[in-house]
Amino acid sequence: MKRIILIVPLLLTCVLLARALEIPYLSGHINDTAHLLGTDAVGALEQRLSAYEDSTGNQIVLLTVPSLEGEALEDYTIRVVETWKLGQAGVDNGVLLFIAQEDRKIRIEVGYGLEASVTDAASSYIINSVITPLFRQGEFEEGIRQGLLALMEAADGTLSQDAIASGSDDMEGMAFFLIFWLAIVGLFTVIGLGTEGCMGWFLYAFLIPFYAVPAAFFTVWGIPFGAILFVVYL
Repeated sequence: MKRIILIVPLLLTCVLLARALEIPYLSGHINDTAHLLGTDAVGALEQRLSAYEDSTGNQIVLLTVPSLEGEALEDYTIRVVETWKLGQAGVDNGVLLFIAQEDRKIRIEVGYGLEASVTDAASSYIINSVITPLFRQGEFEEGIRQGLLALMEAADGTLSQDAIASGSDDMEGMAFFLIFWLAIVGLFTVIGLGTEGCMGWFLYAFLIPFYAVPAAFFTVWGIPFGAILFVVYL
């Protein structure tokens, strides 16, 4: 019985490890397994990041994958950083820009040595205000290039603080609106669903414009989530 108790967790661990997304070999600063970059772009960015590392000691690396295959974004990027051991030993001044194409997810992992300069606010600004708008237009090469350049500026402390602040304000405003919208419109939607007769239909019709508002602008990576919600409501 004791042997069974010990074997079961071991088997579960083996299954989880077998299902875990493989970490590719670190071939350089540009590891584009999703093939978002052309050959010329890979060469130019590799040269730029290599020269940057030689002059500053900071190591900035890109990894793109076709899909996370169900693995959690943060768990995978942490495994990548730990496996690749980015940055200088004892300094931990490495940065990973990670992109999962099919999952439409982007994450920046920052070593302890650069957390003071590549802050959460800076990372949020780079992802949401630099990379994502270009990705929405299908400009993957330019989005990656601009994102890496912004990361170099952030690591150097030369990234515009006004730009970072504006990006942070935009995200806070969006979050506030969504919370407000969910609280008010969600409440009346529940009331409408539970109300029979003419009053229920009146609330349904009354809320249509409120669902149309996010349909007009709430789009992420080109996916019109607001429009989808609007259609579902109708």
